[in-house]
Amino acid sequence: MIQGLIFDKDGTLFDFNATWGAWAGMMIAQEAAGDPDRMAQLADAMGYDLAAKKFLPGSVVIASTVEETAAAMLSALPGETLDTLIPRMNAAAMKVDQIAAVPLIPFFDDLKSRGLRLGIAHAGRAAGMTTIGVLTGPALKEELSPLADVVLPNIGHVPDWLDAQP
Repeated sequence: MIQGLIFDKDGTLFDFNATWGAWAGMMIAQEAAGDPDRMAQLADAMGYDLAAKKFLPGSVVIASTVEETAAAMLSALPGETLDTLIPRMNAAAMKVDQIAAVPLIPFFDDLKSRGLRLGIAHAGRAAGMTTIGVLTGPALKEELSPLADVVLPNIGHVPDWLDAQP
């Protein structure tokens, strides 16, 4: 019997591309200072599709640290250093609105009314838990399927999945 759920944040509770895509677009525009060639170079370095406004599979931004992302961006920013770029990246990140995958308050209220304990953490599989992948992150269903017990379009489908469990 399922007694609780533990969620990941980026790509699960919050739509990764909607949230961090806005940050990437802001960083690219800011750092390129309107130069279209520099914008293309930065987008390429970050693994970001400027036209689609979303991250490409394998983007350095998806699973890397801010330091690793900044290091990748430096290839398109001659004369910059990690010490000058990272504070600008962090400042831009503070301005980004987190875009929820679904309205979170009613979602959590529904789960709590079922008597479930709720938490936020990474590493469900390593803890021996049933894992649910959702498609609001940058990974495709084909990528998540081998890593999760079930793959849902977004966390809004969790209550129906719970209802179907024995």
